[in-house]
Amino acid sequence: MKKILVPTDFSPNAETALYFAMGMAKQHGSMLILLNVIETPSYDDPSEEILNEVKIEKFAAGERLKLLSQQIDYAGDIKYECLVELEENAVKGIANISKKTEADLIVMGTKGEKGAADFVFGTITSGVIEDAQCPVLAVPEGTRLDRPIKKMTYATDFLQSDLGAIKTAVVLATAWNASLNIVHVYEEGVSVVEPEQDVEKLGKFIKLATQKINYERMSFELLTGDDVESRLLEYTNSSKTDILLLSTKHRNYFGRLLNTSLTQNLARLASVPLIAFHHHKEKPAFKV
Repeated sequence: MKKILVPTDFSPNAETALYFAMGMAKQHGSMLILLNVIETPSYDDPSEEILNEVKIEKFAAGERLKLLSQQIDYAGDIKYECLVELEENAVKGIANISKKTEADLIVMGTKGEKGAADFVFGTITSGVIEDAQCPVLAVPEGTRLDRPIKKMTYATDFLQSDLGAIKTAVVLATAWNASLNIVHVYEEGVSVVEPEQDVEKLGKFIKLATQKINYERMSFELLTGDDVESRLLEYTNSSKTDILLLSTKHRNYFGRLLNTSLTQNLARLASVPLIAFHHHKEKPAFKV
């Protein structure tokens, strides 16, 4: 993992995400790219006054990035660069910079400085997950930075794209010296297939995955529940994982899960970082 992009709005939660990214950068020897996107309207013929205002705002953002980057300097042994970009849309700005810089991962915090509930876990994160070609790691409010990641969980639907995501997960697991559990949820109240068929599919997926991916601390598990969302919530609440990895096939769940209208029973899950992988293919990993 060579480059980690960290968008920031200078909020405390964005700073928490930066600290998380700094820990990853040290473990992986990655370079951090600290980014602030200034949303600016498109003007056909901007006045000199507007141009000056934009120039002043960009300079101020650059100075704030320099101040924030002192945290990286203090940590030591982390390469980084700071970028300020002007974009009509923050989502497109983050996605474009991730592509331009060839970032391997985007790390984002939870809430924006303006208090808008959707700075991260609403339209912006959903949009970045949709547009960015690299995984997006969301660091929720309240994440404990002193707790090491020792148990990772990836939720699979036995798709080809899952295999690539698991390979990336293994890179992370290796650096964290963590176990990686691959789970599939059989939805008792929704599924049109018998549980025995999912057991058979899991067996095929295990054979295929272990042929392509070599990691001694990788395990597989079939979970049953009324639906994917509630079963993964139950699984996470039982402290069986320190980080949850999902494909963007689950993006609707991802958005609901991290909405600020969370009830108390979601509090535990809200403190667990999540990684969303871009879903490239709907094709199954093997013939059924």
